[in-house]
Amino acid sequence: GIAPSLEGEEMMVNAPGFKGGDRTDIELPAIQREILTALEKSRKENGLH
Repeated sequence: GIAPSLEGEEMMVNAPGFKGGDRTDIELPAIQREILTALEKSRKENGLH
C-alpha cells in the first residue's frame, strides 16, 4: 500500500485516487508522478543514462 494513513477499512480518506480506504485506480498519486517526471528531466539534462 501507499501508507497506513491512506489505506484501511472504513477510513474517510479525501484524496484523489481513493474512496474511503480503497484505491479507485492503480496509478501512482499525482505528486509521485510529478517527482518521477522531474527526476527523468534532471537525468536527461545531466547526461545520465
